[in-house]
Amino acid sequence: HAATFLNKILSDANSVELEPLRRVMGMDARQFQEGIFCWKAFLYYKWQLRDLMPRIREVLNEIAIIRPIGNVDFDDKAYIAKIKIELRSWIFGAVESVTDSLAVYDAAYAAMTKQNEPAAFREFLLRAPAMFNSLGERLSSIEHVASFWRYRFPPKQLQRVPVDELVDIFMDFEQSLSSQAA
Repeated sequence: HAATFLNKILSDANSVELEPLRRVMGMDARQFQEGIFCWKAFLYYKWQLRDLMPRIREVLNEIAIIRPIGNVDFDDKAYIAKIKIELRSWIFGAVESVTDSLAVYDAAYAAMTKQNEPAAFREFLLRAPAMFNSLGERLSSIEHVASFWRYRFPPKQLQRVPVDELVDIFMDFEQSLSSQAA
């Protein structure tokens, strides 16, 4: 029964077969549809975070050791040293924020399934749309760092990079992540 129910939820929140759940949850059609959509998104975000964590740790280790080539002036040297620390802090802050948001879902789901308290899950479904965008933006920022870094520096091929290019890469990451830290 659980598999059938899950398949119905994952396929179509407007399914007539889900109407009894919508009524039990005391939600109007729009609230229910948005809540179910966001529930699916939270499930995807959980999977994405689990997939992303090993990759971002590896990237952060590489960022810590990369050294630019060429004439590195005082300002570039100071910026590179500072931004390496800030990137790490921003990424772990974003991961913590994402983890906290996902914990809201985990707690609500556990309350519904283990403590037989569907009201907690209803509250999650109502709150989820407001959490959806910021959660996705934070994950996207982290994913951007991991995927661009890996694109530029394939595994086990960390190369030294010209100082101007490294500064440009770090400035891009800074812009993406610092906007999420605010």
